[in-house]
Amino acid sequence: MKEKLNELNPNQIVRMGEGPKYFGYKHSQLDEKIRAGEIPAPFPLTDSGRAKGWIGRQIIEWQNARLAARNTVAA
Repeated sequence: MKEKLNELNPNQIVRMGEGPKYFGYKHSQLDEKIRAGEIPAPFPLTDSGRAKGWIGRQIIEWQNARLAARNTVAA
């Protein structure tokens, strides 16, 4: 069975470079939103900390919170 292209596995690691695809912001905007605490901070994927990313579950929870906030405002 093929996995849908837009489905995100909750246990999948998403690297920083893929962040714009899931958060909907360009790289510079994504960095600003992370610094402002509006998007969860990525965690280091290596001991050096150079490679960073998120667990799919963090992104899914952020997306769901955004949808809930939008629906609350619309109601």
